[in-house]
Amino acid sequence: MRCWLRNLMWCAMLGLAGMPAFALERVTLSVGELRGPDWQLRAVALDVTVAADDALGLSLRAVAVELPGGAGNIETLELNCPTLVVGDGLACADAHLRLDYPGVDAAPIPFEFAMTGLRDLRFAMPPFGIADGTLALAAAGHPDRIEATATLRHLRPDALTGGLAAMLADSGISAAGPVDAGVTAVLGFDGGRSLRLDATTPGLDFSDASGLRAAEKLVFDLGVQATQAAGVWRLESRLRLRGGALYVDPVFLEVPAAGITLETVARWDEARRDLRVDRLRLRHPEVLDAQLSAAMTVDPAAPADAVLHTATVKVDDGRLAGLYGSYLQPFLIGSALDDLEAVGRLSAELRLEGGQPSALRVALNEVYMDDRKGRFGLYGMNADLDWQRRGADTHSTLRWQGGHVHRITLGATEMRLDGRGDVMRLAEETRLPVLDGALLLHELEVTGLPSGPMRMHFDGSLTPLGMEALTTALGWPVMSGTLAGVIPAVSYADGVLTVGGKLLVRAFDGVLTVGGLRMEDPFGVPVLAADVELKGLDLEAVTRTFEFGRIEGRMDGHIRDLLLVGWQPARFEAWFGTPEGDRSRRRISQRAVDNLTSVGGGVGGALSTGFLRFFEDFSYGQLGLSCRLVGDVCEMDGVAPASNGYYIVQGAGLPRIDVVGFTRQVAWKDLVNRLKNIRLDETGGPVIQ
Repeated sequence: MRCWLRNLMWCAMLGLAGMPAFALERVTLSVGELRGPDWQLRAVALDVTVAADDALGLSLRAVAVELPGGAGNIETLELNCPTLVVGDGLACADAHLRLDYPGVDAAPIPFEFAMTGLRDLRFAMPPFGIADGTLALAAAGHPDRIEATATLRHLRPDALTGGLAAMLADSGISAAGPVDAGVTAVLGFDGGRSLRLDATTPGLDFSDASGLRAAEKLVFDLGVQATQAAGVWRLESRLRLRGGALYVDPVFLEVPAAGITLETVARWDEARRDLRVDRLRLRHPEVLDAQLSAAMTVDPAAPADAVLHTATVKVDDGRLAGLYGSYLQPFLIGSALDDLEAVGRLSAELRLEGGQPSALRVALNEVYMDDRKGRFGLYGMNADLDWQRRGADTHSTLRWQGGHVHRITLGATEMRLDGRGDVMRLAEETRLPVLDGALLLHELEVTGLPSGPMRMHFDGSLTPLGMEALTTALGWPVMSGTLAGVIPAVSYADGVLTVGGKLLVRAFDGVLTVGGLRMEDPFGVPVLAADVELKGLDLEAVTRTFEFGRIEGRMDGHIRDLLLVGWQPARFEAWFGTPEGDRSRRRISQRAVDNLTSVGGGVGGALSTGFLRFFEDFSYGQLGLSCRLVGDVCEMDGVAPASNGYYIVQGAGLPRIDVVGFTRQVAWKDLVNRLKNIRLDETGGPVIQ
């Protein structure tokens, strides 16, 4: 369009300039249509007039103008210059423009221009109304460049209409609020180009069509400088957020009074499609100072398919109190770390090659981390963690002063790790204090770091742990004695914890063996499967611990096909009873008889009347009780069939006492309530509810 109009105007101007004044007073040129690849002018008319003083007048009119880029249509365009000076060039000091375009003031827009060539060009259009704000335009030629500027004041995107509003809507972005902006474009005669953008707003609301990016009352200052030379663009930008709220999925930020700053220095090679981010720096006071550098190949037609060659991410002096809530937690939703209280400091550096992690360093300083759901916590944690995929072996140290897993407390621990490739191993046996005992880690190996999937394997043993401390921590009835055992071939992969061998525990002067131990989602809603075997437990120690009433003798038993979901039983087959060939003393107290009667569905307290009340305890031949949980019903049985029921206790000697259960099927919740409601009254006698 520029070439057509320029030739049209110059032909008319030169023709008039070469004729006597009396020969011609007016020239009118009409063109039905001018068209380009993405623009069109229809009914174009150019009028050139000669006044009595030989001054020239110029008028250009187009009935319809289709703008490029989907910017819509100008219904009518009129350009007038009453006094056009023609000499070595063209000049007009009193020109005006009228546009019939949505959002633009209908009043004539004054402007002036003068040119003898591109190097001597002057154009100025003072502010005119658009979208509740104003727009001013200017251009100037210099010996080495042409420079053009556009200045926007108080423009409101939500006030745009017509084609400009349609362009904004097509982008999927809705925005509201005043914006001030200035744009300067420079075209160098040596081929260089540059673009400068400065924008600010006292409060902008925006959102995209997906809802994954949005802002409310966002206050910011933006400066962008792009310079091109020899086919390479250099970009420098600085965005300072000064207020409001910003959401970029999944991160939500409320901008603090101190502001948030994002600075970028990058280069773009058009021919090679090579993008290099020399520095991208995010500064969030009292939260973090982070930097990114990267090199990648980008196809502008398919930016999502960019190929990342190298990248380095550094975090300096991260404050976990703000860093976790603002930047880390949104990416951890659904994991074991998605609901923490965390304080302390963190610094880290991650390097990537070919899109994959190649090195990672993390330093923690006085970190306190507690799961709000009460699942775990670590306190006074300091760490220097070093990993690299290739090269020399790495050495890491992890220390903490205390912590807990659920309600089990952990003591001060220092762990040293050696790394090679994607494997980290325990450098030496480590002692982890647990309550009044300790877990000894003989071997520990972690693979899949840092990109995963992570797998872990360890062997350990548990030094004698006071049952009193353990049961108190778990909220169980207080037990005496100690707990010790071997923890063999433990592994963790894909969210599943398994024990390859059998866990041996010595308690109540007997042995508990746990096999087939498997736990899914240990830090979420755990699902635990196991088989438990009991051998030779001292019943006097067991019943004294649980205040069940004294029973003397030994007990074997098992809990097979055990399944716990969220620590609640979903399935098992259990049996507890007198071992075959047991030669120990077997006695049972009145209170134990009443409690077993209640568990079996009978009525307790029957021995408190009649002559049997004078006997404190009784001999028995054997006892036993089983429960097979299917759904929410427990199918119960005893040591032998009885009339209309089953024997829980078969007496021996005189006076003889038998305990018979009559209920074969019991709702699990009812059985649990029976066990919970066994307690002592103030006189020490049994009370069964």
